[in-house]
Formats: sequence, structure tokens, C-alpha cells
Amino acid sequence: MSSPVVQACFMVHVNFEVYQGLLNKQSLQVDYRNFVLPALVSPRDDVEWGNRIVWICARILQWSQGDSRQLDEWDILNALVDNWERERPSSFDAFFYRESGAIEGQSVELWFPRICHGGSTYDQCTPPH
Repeated sequence: MSSPVVQACFMVHVNFEVYQGLLNKQSLQVDYRNFVLPALVSPRDDVEWGNRIVWICARILQWSQGDSRQLDEWDILNALVDNWERERPSSFDAFFYRESGAIEGQSVELWFPRICHGGSTYDQCTPPH
């Protein structure tokens, strides 16, 4: 998958598959444990950093849907999220933050400078500690 167009199309598929998996509890079709695009290993720009967290979400979702959920694999996934949080560019920091309000169901409000920042943070499946 060396073509940038093919890689971009694949990431559209990954985003859709994660979205469907979260909303409709559908099983993921790609084995994300053994498949990593080179750009996801060493992201160079904000889009690649956003794609990396979506790929991590896919791995977490796949782990949660699996039959044998091993604690050591969970630790690896947790470390991937922690590393992403620690190493991501500061451009992924929200420039506005408001706690959830008194209205039931109201979420925390975050504003990001670019859609790839907000979208990737929105999709993030942070494992609980």
C-alpha cells in the first residue's frame, strides 16, 4: 500500500469501520493488530497523527469485541494511547474548554483549530486506568 491515494482511501475505510463499530456494534473486518501503515508508526503531520489515534481506536475496539481479551494486550493498548497523548503535536490541544453543564447529558465542550484535531480526539477510545 505504497500509494498515498490508496493509503488515504484505506484510512477513510478505517474511520468508517470504527464509526460503525462504535454505533452499531459491528465487528471490524481488518485485523488492526498486525497491520500498520508506515505513516502511523512515525507520523509527520497533523493528519497522520489524527490517523494514528483512529488506528489505535480500531485496535481498542477490536480488542473489546474479541473472545480472548488478555490483560497484557490491554496494557499495550493503554500504552499506545498514553504515548499518543504524550508525543502528539501541541496543535492537538483544544484552544477552548468548558466543563459539562448542569443539564443532564451535556458533554464537555472542546474547540480545536482544525477538523482533523477535533475529529481524532472525538473518536479517541481512551482505555480506563
